[in-house]
Amino acid sequence: MCPPGAGQMTAEQRFREDYPRILRAAVLGALVLHVVAFLVVPGIRVRPYRIESESAFEVVSVRDWEIPAPPEELPSQPPPTAVEPTDGASEDATTPVNVLPFEDFIRPLPVRAVKSTGPRTSWEVPPKLVRQVLPDYPELARLAELEGTVMLRIVIDESGDVVDARAVQSVPGLDEAAIEAVLQWKYEPALQSGIPVPIVYHVPVRFELRG
Repeated sequence: MCPPGAGQMTAEQRFREDYPRILRAAVLGALVLHVVAFLVVPGIRVRPYRIESESAFEVVSVRDWEIPAPPEELPSQPPPTAVEPTDGASEDATTPVNVLPFEDFIRPLPVRAVKSTGPRTSWEVPPKLVRQVLPDYPELARLAELEGTVMLRIVIDESGDVVDARAVQSVPGLDEAAIEAVLQWKYEPALQSGIPVPIVYHVPVRFELRG
């Protein structure tokens, strides 16, 4: 005689067997809810700005304006000349005075190159991956048999470290694992004119279940 309850499944066992089916049903229900909300909610219409009153503008005619005459040009001064020596004058009194032209007092300021402070989107030598950390497959995504490719927009600094990562092509349930792994990657930095520069880069992270 079997002990009581030996042929019955416990609640935990039933939950483990039904969990993948419940998760798939929840994901499908969320997708259907988003599609229905997108179709039902009306779009936002942008109305053009209209001027309530046209009396705020005043047209001014310039036909009756009098244009003043240009100012008279002052006579130009003659250039300095050397003083002819006279009888009884000292040598210092007959020394001519050299007047520098006005352009010599105005010198152009040196032009300094402005260094870019933000990450670049173009470079001469691309970055090179030297250390790659594989992402951990989330347990819930594994049970739901989720697969896909997460496209990340990352920022690589002058040292080759990944300092920022954001998903531009998302797979719900896999984005966080991809970002956590890519933030541990190491690159040889990109070069511009032989100098390491920070750049914006795009990398794909593939999640695939193996049988």
